[in-house]
Amino acid sequence: MKKSFVWVFLVIFLLLGCLAGCGNRATPTEPTTEPTYTVTFQDWDGTVINTSTYSYGDTVIVPVTAINLTRSADEKATYTFAGWDKAVTACTGDATYTAVYNADYIDYTVVFENWDGTVISTNTYHYGDTVTVPAAPTRPADNSCTYIFAGWDKTVTTCKGDTTYIACYSAVSNNPHQGKTLQVWALVGPEYESVDKIQADIWLWMVRAAMEEWAHINDVNLQFVANYDQTSLMAAINSGSRPDFVFTGGQFPITANFGLVQEMTDDQIEKIADVIGDSWFLNYRGETYGVQAPWAGTKMVYYNESMMESYGVKTPKEYIEEGNWTWENYLKVAKACTKDLDEDGEIDIWGSTTYSVGGGWADAFTVDPKTGRLINNMESNEVKAWLNVYYDAVKGPEPYIINQYKHATSAGAGIAMSIFDCEPFDFYHTYRTLSNGDIIRTVQMPTQYADDEVVFECTTWQFAIPKNSDEADAAVDMLCYIMQAGMKWMADHSEGLIETEYEGIVGATEYSAAWLEKYNAYLEERHMRYEKIKDEWDVEFNKAMIEMYVNSTKKFGSSYVGVSSPWQGAGDFSCIFTQLPVTSLPKLSATMRAQLDAYNMRYIFESP
Repeated sequence: MKKSFVWVFLVIFLLLGCLAGCGNRATPTEPTTEPTYTVTFQDWDGTVINTSTYSYGDTVIVPVTAINLTRSADEKATYTFAGWDKAVTACTGDATYTAVYNADYIDYTVVFENWDGTVISTNTYHYGDTVTVPAAPTRPADNSCTYIFAGWDKTVTTCKGDTTYIACYSAVSNNPHQGKTLQVWALVGPEYESVDKIQADIWLWMVRAAMEEWAHINDVNLQFVANYDQTSLMAAINSGSRPDFVFTGGQFPITANFGLVQEMTDDQIEKIADVIGDSWFLNYRGETYGVQAPWAGTKMVYYNESMMESYGVKTPKEYIEEGNWTWENYLKVAKACTKDLDEDGEIDIWGSTTYSVGGGWADAFTVDPKTGRLINNMESNEVKAWLNVYYDAVKGPEPYIINQYKHATSAGAGIAMSIFDCEPFDFYHTYRTLSNGDIIRTVQMPTQYADDEVVFECTTWQFAIPKNSDEADAAVDMLCYIMQAGMKWMADHSEGLIETEYEGIVGATEYSAAWLEKYNAYLEERHMRYEKIKDEWDVEFNKAMIEMYVNSTKKFGSSYVGVSSPWQGAGDFSCIFTQLPVTSLPKLSATMRAQLDAYNMRYIFESP
């Protein structure tokens, strides 16, 4: 029993020992993890270039893609890579490196200009800089307005690039005509009121365009009346209200005789003369009542140069150059050019025609400068001598002037010389080539004698101010604008022989813009035509002719409405070509006297 207890005790002791041993056994150690860090390289705008992971103390390597970076230029500057925002070192933790660039700032020019392009200031700025605004500029007053500075053409901001600011002004009109109504009466057809019917090669539309434009620029209400009826015009003037300005064809001096138009003042005459000179005024009884249209042309001699050279005949141009272009030599040339080419007894080439020939040879009547009465001159020795020569040229045994309405300017007409309307400043009127190759030139009308002063017949288109116009000064100012446009017209047509400072029509209205568009196309076509003939056009000769035309105008009796010209070969004056002068002269004189008496009775209110 005692032995069994010992064994039990021993077993318990051994078990306790085992348990104690198990409690003191060592636990195995786990492996240690080393910390890592993120290093990022990014561009200036945050764009990630590269991201890498490093341990503490590792050398950070700049990636290849982050070497020599570039940055696009912008409105501020161009850029060059300069490195990173901090030194790249061994890894000590998470890090971000941002690219840094050197900026080369762009210089911008900011200009302030006045209304006329004059530079007020010029400065250089960088993008975003505050722009320095100069002191308010000024603009001088002109004939129509004074000007108040109103700011710049756009808002002045910080610099955003090269910029030009232009001064703007508010115009305060000093135009005395602003808001007025001006009625113009023109003895023309209604086609001049339509934009669709504008013909740029006819100056009457230019006058209409100038009126429209002047009225628009001066804020004037223009009432344009196109009416051929002379009686209606006179009734309108006599009514005491309208019109304010008249544009007529040949009604002077009737309008002055009737007292229908105003005398022009010295100031008005001076203002118009500043534009066109003093050769174009219409004078009556020592006073000025109107102005001619200088660009409307005159009567001149057209001659077939090719024909005369082939016949060995001295040309009118050669006579002029030697200072001997007289009516006697006109007839000499006409006679030498008259030819029966096929010798059949019929004349094939005539030296001249009866149309318009006689007007310059002898005046059928004269004007009494004191009273304005027309005086019969038909029985003067001058007219008698002319009638004998003229009859012989038309009806003599060897005639050389044909009694027909023909012109040298028509190919195949068989006419060596003729007298017709011409614009001496227009190269096309003074030199042209016919379809058969013949060359036509133009010269002034002959003189009576070699030492006579050269004269040109005036145009019949006239401008005047009616007696009851309350807007005479406005009418004169509009007339000056018309004349400026006319001077530009003449300069354009002369290919440089006439110079002018005036701009002419600028296209400020629908009508004038439509005219100007067609006119520019027309001028381009004319210039192409001129380029083909310019080497043949005698510049110096035509320049001298223009100067004579401008400086020596003369008004012939044909400008007097109601008095027929005896030199047209029509009506009561046809006896010139059918009867000897000794027979025809009394009839001509009686007819002329009757016409002059009728004119004087109707228009002149003073006894002879």
